[in-house]
Amino acid sequence: MYAQRNPVQYDYYKTIIGRIDPYNDINYYRFSNGRSKIFMNVYEADQHFIDSNTLIFQRTPSRLLIEYSKQNNNEWQLFWQIKNNIPITASMIDTLYLDSLAQKQGPNWVIPYQLHFENSYIQYIKFPGEGLPDKSPHTSNRNHPKILFQKPVTFKQCTFTSLYFRNVIFNDDVTFLNNFTFGRFSNGVIFDNTLFNKKSRIINDYISQITHFPLADDQQITQIRNKVFTWAEKVFSNFFSDPFSGLRTQPAYKANPNCIFYNEAVIYNNNPYYSFDFSGVTFKGRTYITTFFRDQSRLKYDDSQAEDAPEIDLAPASNMKFPICNMSFNSANFSHMTSFNNQYVNNIDLKDAFFSDTLMLFNTIIKDSSKTNNNFYYTHLSSGLNIILNPSNFNLSGFNINPVSIGELNFMYCQTNSAISMRSKAFLENANSFYDKVIDDIKFTYSRNQDLVNELENKYRHEQLGFKIVYLCHNPSVKNLLELYRIIFLELAVGNGYRGGVNFLTCCFLIIIFFTFSYYFLFRKTFIEYIDAENEEKNERTNKSKKRKRSSYDPKDHIKNFLKCLWKSFHIFWGYKFNGTYFSFPTPLLILVIMEWLMGFLMILIFMVYIAANYPFIRNLLGL
Repeated sequence: MYAQRNPVQYDYYKTIIGRIDPYNDINYYRFSNGRSKIFMNVYEADQHFIDSNTLIFQRTPSRLLIEYSKQNNNEWQLFWQIKNNIPITASMIDTLYLDSLAQKQGPNWVIPYQLHFENSYIQYIKFPGEGLPDKSPHTSNRNHPKILFQKPVTFKQCTFTSLYFRNVIFNDDVTFLNNFTFGRFSNGVIFDNTLFNKKSRIINDYISQITHFPLADDQQITQIRNKVFTWAEKVFSNFFSDPFSGLRTQPAYKANPNCIFYNEAVIYNNNPYYSFDFSGVTFKGRTYITTFFRDQSRLKYDDSQAEDAPEIDLAPASNMKFPICNMSFNSANFSHMTSFNNQYVNNIDLKDAFFSDTLMLFNTIIKDSSKTNNNFYYTHLSSGLNIILNPSNFNLSGFNINPVSIGELNFMYCQTNSAISMRSKAFLENANSFYDKVIDDIKFTYSRNQDLVNELENKYRHEQLGFKIVYLCHNPSVKNLLELYRIIFLELAVGNGYRGGVNFLTCCFLIIIFFTFSYYFLFRKTFIEYIDAENEEKNERTNKSKKRKRSSYDPKDHIKNFLKCLWKSFHIFWGYKFNGTYFSFPTPLLILVIMEWLMGFLMILIFMVYIAANYPFIRNLLGL
């Protein structure tokens, strides 16, 4: 559309994308047919848009549709295209009435048609059952009839004053791509009590919006690759700054806490002149807060296969030229995998956000000089959460994870070269290098908490052993098998030094029970007679004046006999001195007793080396 003061018609139009003040009356327009093309005369519009700080961008015309009242002559054209799934392009609509598209189903309204708008201006959308939009914010009412969109809803490179989606259910894909929200009193696009049941794309990409602006003939054209046009930066700086409030950031999208994304969501903003607010929102599907959200950015592994490692194939460096900015996820709930992959994050509020599934931070750099709400210090990370990092390029100190949380997280090695087999020596060396780097970063970042550093070092040394076991199993040799048996034994006995207290106690208990059953079933009479004689001797030394009759062995007293064997087995296992009276046993029984005593002595040594050194209380108690 081209604003003009004379009746001359042009063979092209220019899309008006401007800061429209909704408190002023919109100028109305009418069609003017010329030959085989449709053109538009705009009457008395120049001064209005110039005062509104308008930008005009040239486009190739298709069909221009306008609806400025419920009863105008153009309404049927607009709805005819919508009902026939024809995208609406190059349109200026002051109020988009959805009443004629909706069907009443019980208390709710259903819109069974696809909505697809591109390169259009829409001031308001009137939803079924509601009055015309007013100037005051709406108040959410859960008892209000629901509005169900059954087909995809798409707005690409459109301009809005304010749109308010209240009590809406999107049952198909939703796309808001590189749109513009302007206006002195504009709140942008607001979602209130809205459910997204399929894939969602809510994106403002700075470079795409800049390249959407064509240049006039007198402006120099520069190829856009990794550079931003100098003229475009000036245009955005002048165009987005609000002359009334002085603010340089316009609200683009806001979702209230009662909104839920049930499926995959891609939400990011790298335009410094716009802001996104998704505070308190629940994300139940995969969530991508990154410009990289294609299928190859997803994890390529099956959680049920313990030997598999995550595999990812992405660009080698972060998107640093256009960082994510002006986004708030304060108190948001991410219950599925969340990705910040290959992203430079300049300004994002994650305070009190809760992440309960895999967090992908592959090539992610978070800039946070003020240490306020950025990074993950004030974020809730669930216990056992997996974090994916680039094996060769990461910095834990930049994430600023709270020391309270980091002990319960798992930094996972990620395979970046599918040509390297998981059974190869090269794979093992890469995994060891990754965990060595994790340990070094932990020592540097949390140096003030030595106990935490020791705990995490043991944890990731233990992770390294997991990869080593896989390598040894698939590369058998005498040396490798001996090393494998050693690692497996220490894992069963003391967890190879990482939280092995339960393993140690369990292993000791099983050993004692094994020998108890051996004594009871193989040498019951001899072993119990020895126990009775030993007890009588102790009693006589304690009470010299009293003499008691020695109790005789009763083969029918099974419970008492078994408990005697259990108690003596416990004593042999934990006794640091070998009792010389054991040599009176028959040779087979003596060998069994010696075996238990040696195993107990070995377990105590292993305890000292692998477990006691990791617990301050035990170290102090034993004087280590």
